[in-house]
Amino acid sequence: MLNLQDFKDKGYSISNTAETSIFEKDWASKLIQKKFWNDNGTKYFINVYMTEYDKWSCINRMPESYRGKISYTIKIQLYKGMHVYNISVTNDEEWESVDEIEKIVEDLWVNMGMDMDHHN
Repeated sequence: MLNLQDFKDKGYSISNTAETSIFEKDWASKLIQKKFWNDNGTKYFINVYMTEYDKWSCINRMPESYRGKISYTIKIQLYKGMHVYNISVTNDEEWESVDEIEKIVEDLWVNMGMDMDHHN
């Protein structure tokens, strides 16, 4: 199972979601982020939102299988010309590794023929 140290080992920064996002703070406890670039500049950021179900106020009404469970939701913005694509990637099972997450995002960027992030 992935944990915060796996992300730290791959160069991700970690912050409390409540300090960084008004939109995800109701369901995610941590924002895990890393910038990806090449010789031309910034390609994209991978934003991973960590959900710790035990911290939800409604945990007592949730199935027992949610107790102690942690999940990760990946959110990215990719650019093509003047278009911005906001993409969320979830996994019904547990992610195998940080490498798996990074490969999925890189495959999206390459296979969709996306442009550099012109904001950074």
